[in-house]
Order: sequence, then structure tokens, then C-alpha cells
Amino acid sequence: MQLGAYLRYVAVWGIVCWQLWASAVVLAENSAKDVFDKVNHGIVFLKCEDGFGSGMVLDKTGLILTNKHVVSSPLPYEAELDVKVNGEYMTVTFKKVKIIAFHPKFDMALVRIDPQEHPGTLSPIKLAKEKQATGIDVIAIGNPGGGGDTSLVKSITDGLLSGVDREIDGVKYYQTSAPINPGNSGGPLFNMQGEVIGMNTLKSRNEGQGFALPLYDLDTEKFITPSQLRPDKEKEEKLIERSDRLLEAMQRIKGEMDDSDPRFRIIMINILEQYSDIISDDGKYSPAINYRYGKFLRTLGNLEFVTTPFYDKAILHLANSIVLDPWGADSLDAHRELGMAYSKAGKSEDARKAWHEGIAKFPEKAAPFWDALAIAWYKEKDFLEAAKAAKFAVKVGSGKYSPNRLTEMQKLLVRCEKELSDKHAEQLKTATEAFASELEKSTKLAAEKEKAKKPAVTSDFEKLVEKFIPNESETKPDLKIRIDDSNTVESKPAKTTSSNTVTKNIAAASLDLTIPAGSVDLLSGIKLDQDAVNGKWKMDNKTLVTPISANAIFKFPANIPAQYDLTLIVERKASDKEFIVGFARGGHQSILYVDQDNLSGLDTTDRRGSHRGAVLVLDTPITLTLKVRTAGLQVLADKQEIFRKLSKEAFPVVPEAWDPAEKDTLFIGSNGSRFVIHKAMLTPVK
Repeated sequence: MQLGAYLRYVAVWGIVCWQLWASAVVLAENSAKDVFDKVNHGIVFLKCEDGFGSGMVLDKTGLILTNKHVVSSPLPYEAELDVKVNGEYMTVTFKKVKIIAFHPKFDMALVRIDPQEHPGTLSPIKLAKEKQATGIDVIAIGNPGGGGDTSLVKSITDGLLSGVDREIDGVKYYQTSAPINPGNSGGPLFNMQGEVIGMNTLKSRNEGQGFALPLYDLDTEKFITPSQLRPDKEKEEKLIERSDRLLEAMQRIKGEMDDSDPRFRIIMINILEQYSDIISDDGKYSPAINYRYGKFLRTLGNLEFVTTPFYDKAILHLANSIVLDPWGADSLDAHRELGMAYSKAGKSEDARKAWHEGIAKFPEKAAPFWDALAIAWYKEKDFLEAAKAAKFAVKVGSGKYSPNRLTEMQKLLVRCEKELSDKHAEQLKTATEAFASELEKSTKLAAEKEKAKKPAVTSDFEKLVEKFIPNESETKPDLKIRIDDSNTVESKPAKTTSSNTVTKNIAAASLDLTIPAGSVDLLSGIKLDQDAVNGKWKMDNKTLVTPISANAIFKFPANIPAQYDLTLIVERKASDKEFIVGFARGGHQSILYVDQDNLSGLDTTDRRGSHRGAVLVLDTPITLTLKVRTAGLQVLADKQEIFRKLSKEAFPVVPEAWDPAEKDTLFIGSNGSRFVIHKAMLTPVK
């Protein structure tokens, strides 16, 4: 071969090789993205007020795999994941979440959502069928973060499969260098073919050491129901001992340190986090630990610095403790604590039901319950019932109850007797004379109920706690994975979707969409290309539909009077993230947050000054009314006040993300949720 031809040959092959190398580099750079794009819609964000974690969709029935420790709380769970509707993915939250089975040996749980809760298509993940080899590239996807921060949902990290068959406490794991953090638990570890090879479960104290349970031999039909799960007694005793130390520490610190001391808050939050770890380790089936955690939460709810209402969480844990062990060693105090938690939560009738159940179960030890009832009735100015309860507390507690508390009851009795009419005084005397025989009957009945292992003595309490009793079928649920060749399946039958659509259309048709004289219809004559500041907004049959994108803004062209009512009929269609209403007052631009982290107000960092609890409910039109006045702002949801701010001063400055650029305007916004606006009306007020 001549030299020139040879050089041309070498040059051509050099170019070809360079192109192949460059393509390989591009492929390597894009492979993680390709895998993520292919699989991310099958990742689940599981959360409750106790904690959060990850999971993965297994099949079309809504079967989800996660870690057992992720779903260890007795509190209700929600599952946030993607469904595909009309070719577009949207993030929705499933409220009907059931924990149906656990693996008898490994840290695994099966959860089921109700696919009929949302129309659309689920995207199950694909499991690898072979054991993987050390050294392959892997990626982990999950929901790390602090306190369930949804901004970190579906975070992706990459690394190598550092080892296989790494044994920890008798269980073999895959070791990976892909970073694993709290919240990743229960999430998938993928190979570069987009197959799930393991479930991220443990993180080492050493950086770059995470561990995943291999899933190549996963057999969901070997899982057992929650009722078949038996607690590890030795482990439970250690956790109870740790719980008691934390309770003692809290009580000691409360006596030594002022509530307003910033260090006190830090210490309490640290104890709370440790308790959360205990609940996670326990797996929710220890009545003793649930009782201690509930008592801690109830006590914590009394403190000045607490901005989150812990009483509802305390109720759930205390009720769970009683349901699991109605007659146990902690049951007497658990009934008292449950009543106190109900009382602090503003549910006085339920509090009395819990205390009366305690009296029925432990009649001869019932002084604490009569004590609590006496105080509750006295606050409600029912002096006859308060006097009865105080009298019975003294009778039952004599020689058995705190002398200080008995003295307080005697003082309360004297105060009540001064308020009684002659008729009520006679009724008190009659009840006191009958008390001894009633106590004897109650003691006998309680013994019979305990022997028969009845969970409740009073019918009121039985009804009160029935919602806390696990709804398990007598037979083992069907745990078989069902998935078709397309790996993407319809989660809701067409007939059901059609029926629901008709129902929702009827509901929408019944809304009051009239615009009275003197008011302005803000939805008429809008121009999408001009009025949509950010995001692809749509008009659908005279309704405005928000895009599912971050910081989507739509402004209404209108002249804004000094005082006015802004009326919006809003229907949440997807996700549970915030809805924004921008309004002008006194020449200043302001915004109202609705359902930002379950809070609504002008500044949701001020938790005490914000409305707590969801306002906009899925598939339910809600009428929001903003009464904007020079003296302040009042916000109504379906005619019920949810927020009020009286001030002639300017409201908080609008954050840059929600700044519509034009000042003194009306606008609405959404942040990763879909809403339908059925009505937008401006009514000037003189």
C-alpha cells in the first residue's frame, strides 16, 4: 500500500474510532438520565406525620413494595406518585393506603393503594431476575430530605455495586457507593438497563457505603399479614427501657430549664427525633412503646414553643396502645392520657368517653379519671357533675391516690356545692349513697369483660376506637404481582372513569356561577397568550386550568378598587401542593398561600398565625372568598372563616418566585398541582 493511501486509511479509521469513542462518552453521560426518564414514574413517596420514605409500584393493582421500617407508624399514610392521564403525567396523592403484609425475615413491607381513587395509568417498575455482579454501574432513586421535604422527591444518585452478599445481622445485602440518605429507605436501586436490583435499606456511618436488599428472588406470596407478625420481645424490652429514659429526661429538663430557653427547644426536638427512631425500630406493634410515645407527644403539646399540634398524633398512638392491649400494665394510664389528649385537642366529648371507659375498666383505681372529669365539668360550669366526680375521686382514691390531688378534689367539691341548688344538692346526695353498690357492680362487670378479653366495656368507647382497629380480612390477602408485557397498566376501568366523570360534571353544573350586577367576571375575555405569566394555562369549557409546573402564574386584567371581594371557585385535581392568590391592597401587592405544607395564610412560616389543615380537597369545588379591606383581610372557604388579618399596614412582601412583575394586580398561581377555576369574580365594596 502506498504511503498516501495508508495515511488516508489510518486517518479514516482514526475519525471512525474517535466518533465511536465520543458516542460512547455521550451514551455514558446520558445513561443515568435515560434510566431516570424510563423508571421515575414508578417511584412512590410514602409519608405520614411520623415520618416518610420511598417505595416502588409493583403492578396494576396498586401493590407497592417498601421497607417495613418506613411504614412503622400507626398513623395514616399517604402515597404520592405519578399517573398518566391523556398522555400527560401528573403527580397525585392516594389517601387510601393499606399496609397489607410484611416479610417474615427481611425489612420489607407490601402496601396497597386503591387505583380507583384517581383515574389514570400506573407505571410499575421492572425487577431484575438475576443476581447482579460486583462492579456494575447503579443508580438509586428516592425521597431523601428532612421532615418529608417534597422538594427532594425523586432524587437520583449514582455509583457502583461495591459488593454482593454483605452480611449484616444474618441478612445478605448488596453494597453500593451510590449515596443513600434518610428518606431513600424503601426506594429502588437500578442497574443501567432500568431494572430494579435491590431496595435501599441501610446507610453506613462511613461515606459511600449504602446497603440494599437484593430483589432478584422476591416472592411476595411468602409475606405474612400484620396480625401474624410477632414482636421481638428482647428488642422490645430494650426500646421500652430507652423510651422510659427519654420520658424521665424530658420531665427532669422541664423542671430545670425554662420553656423560653432556645436550648430547651433543641433538646425537646432531639428527644422527639429519638422517639421517632424508636417507633420506627419497633414496627408499631408494641402497645408499651405506643403508650410512651403518645404520652410524650401529649406532654410536648403543652409547651409554649410547640408550633405543631401534637395532640392528634398523641391520640393515634395512645388509642393504638389501648387497641393492642386493652387490659395491660399501661392501659389505665393510657386511658387517662388519651382523655387528656382529646381534651387538649378540643374534643371534650371524646375525652369524657375515654375517661368513662377507664372508670369502667378499673373502677377501684379510677380516682385519676374522676379527677379529670371533675375539672372538665367544672370548666364547663356543670357544677352537679363536677361535684359528683370530685366526690367519687375522694371516695375511690382515699389511701390510694396522691394526697395533694385528693386535697384539690375536696376544695373543688366545696366550691361546687356552693353553686348547687337544693334540687341538685339532693341529687348529689342520692348519687353518693348509691356509689358503693354501683362500684361493686362495676368491679364485677370489669372482671367479666377482662376475662372474656373484651377490648372495650362501654359502647361509646368501642365506637370511638373502632377506627383505630386494623381492618384485616380473616384470610390472607392476594399478594401475587400482576403485570403485563407493556409494564404500564390502566389503574381504573373505563366504565368507572366515565361514571365518575359524569358525577363530577353534575357537581360542577350545580355550582353557583352567576355574576350579579355590579360584579366583574374575571374569566370572560381573558387572553391566554397575554395573561399567562408563567406556565401553559388552558381554558376548558369556560373554566381555567392550571399547568402542573412550578410557580405557574396567571394574572387577571382588571381595575382594582380600594376595597373589594374576590370570589374563586377552585377544584383541586392533582397533588396536594399550594394554591396562590395574588391581590392588591392600598397600592401594595400581596399573596395568600392556600395549603402550603397544610397551612394557609399570608406568611406560612408563622405557623401560629396561619390556618392549619387542608382547605382545597381533591375533586371537590371549594368557594374561596377574599374580603380585601383597608382595615385588613378576611378569607372564607365555603363561608367558613379560615384566616383573618387586621392591619392597615402593608402585608408581607411578595417573594420573587411569585412576583407577577406588574404591581397592583390580581393573579392566581399553582406550584406542581393542578386546579380548575370554575369562577373568578371581583365585587367592589364601598
